[in-house]
Amino acid sequence: MSVYINVVERYIKIPLYIVLAVLFLLFAPNCIFADEIPENELRQPFRWKSAGEAFQYQITISTRNALTGLWEQCYYHETDREETDSCLIYIEPLLSPGNYRAEIKVVNILGLVQESLTSLGDFTVYQAYMPEIDSVSYPLNGRTIIYLDELDNDGVVKISGTNLFMPDSTRKQISFTDYFFKNEENTLFPEKIISHDEQNSKVSLQFDVESLVPGVYHLYAQDASGLHSLAGRGSEFEIKARKVVDFNIEAGYTCLFLNDRALTNYFEQTVFPLSAQARLSLFFLKRSWGYFGFGIRANYSYFTSTERTYSLDGNIGMAHFVLIYQLPMFRRRFFLELRGGVGGTYYFDIKFHFRGNVQSSPFNTISLCYDAGMSMIYYINKRLFIEALFDYAFTVNQNALMGGMLPSLGVGWQF
Repeated sequence: MSVYINVVERYIKIPLYIVLAVLFLLFAPNCIFADEIPENELRQPFRWKSAGEAFQYQITISTRNALTGLWEQCYYHETDREETDSCLIYIEPLLSPGNYRAEIKVVNILGLVQESLTSLGDFTVYQAYMPEIDSVSYPLNGRTIIYLDELDNDGVVKISGTNLFMPDSTRKQISFTDYFFKNEENTLFPEKIISHDEQNSKVSLQFDVESLVPGVYHLYAQDASGLHSLAGRGSEFEIKARKVVDFNIEAGYTCLFLNDRALTNYFEQTVFPLSAQARLSLFFLKRSWGYFGFGIRANYSYFTSTERTYSLDGNIGMAHFVLIYQLPMFRRRFFLELRGGVGGTYYFDIKFHFRGNVQSSPFNTISLCYDAGMSMIYYINKRLFIEALFDYAFTVNQNALMGGMLPSLGVGWQF
C-alpha cells in the first residue's frame, strides 16, 4: 500500500505543517485495489505531518459546491490516541473521486485549539484505472525499434491498449495517464501527445529524438492514482544509435538495347519486351555523406524476330557483382546511386528457324561482362521504394565486343 501512497503524494501541494496523501477510490470491477481488508472493503488512508506534542487533531474535509462555489463540509473526525500518535486515519464513508480541501486543527493537552498550528491543504482523490499496453511501434519503419542515425526520424511512437487516458500537466483531473519509456538506467518522457482516440485504446506520442538514449526499454502507462501497466513483450521498445546494415531486394522490368551489328542486323528492333531484372544490395558503411555497399544484379531478356525466309529467337541473361555508392537526399527520401562491377553474359538457345522445320544448332556461350550504371531511388515509406535505373553492359566475346543499354524500373523492399 505504501507504494501507492508515495505515488499519490507527489501530486499534492504540501503546506508547511501538513503532508496529505489520500488513496484512490476504484469503481471498475476489474481494477486492482490499493488496500483491502478481509471483508473486501476499500479503505482510504489519510496522513499528515505531526505537529509535535498534540493531544488531538480535529480533521475537517470539505468539497466545493458546484453551484455556489463555496466549500462545504463533507467529513469530520476527531482522532483518538492511536490515530494522534500515528498521524493516520482511514476515511469512512469513502470519498468519491474529486477535489477536496482539508483543515487540521491541533488540540493541546489543555483541550484548547492552537489556531497558529491550524493547517489547510487541497488534495485530489483520483479515479483509478489499471492501464494495459498491448503493443508499441514506430510507424516510420513499422517496427519496435528506432535508429537515431536516420535523418527522417520524427520521434512519433504509437501505442495501443486499455485505459489509456490523456495526460494532465495540472494534475487537477480525476483521471489521467502519464506515459514514459523506462529501463534500469533511464526514464524518457514524451514531448507531446499527437493523437488519442475516444475509446482510450490508442495513443500516439512524440519524443524528442535528440534526447533519446540507446537501450532496451519498456513503455509504461501510469494512471493518476499510481497504477501502471506491467512490462511485457508488447511494451518492449529498442533505441539504437544506428542501423548496422541495410539489406534491399528488388524486382522489376528492363529493356535491352543492343549495340552490336552482328546481332541487330537480324532484328527489326532492339527492344525485347519479355524481360525482367532483380537485384540484392547490402550496405555496411553508412554515413551522412553516403552509403557504401555491394550487391548482385541480374537481368533476363527473351528475343524473337521473324523475317520472310527465317525467324530467330533466343535468350540473353546477365549477372553482375557490383560495388555501390548511394547519396541520401531530401531527408533520405530520395537516393542517387552509382554502381559498377563485373559479371557474365549468358547467350542461351539462340537458333535460326527456316522453312520445312529446319533449324540451326543452338548457340550457347558465357562471356565476361562489365557493368556501370546509376539510378534514382524514391522511398514511398521507410521500407517500400521504387527505383529507376540505367546501366550500360559491355560484353567481351571471343570474336566481337557487344554493348547494351539497360533502362529498368523496379520495386523493392528494405530489411
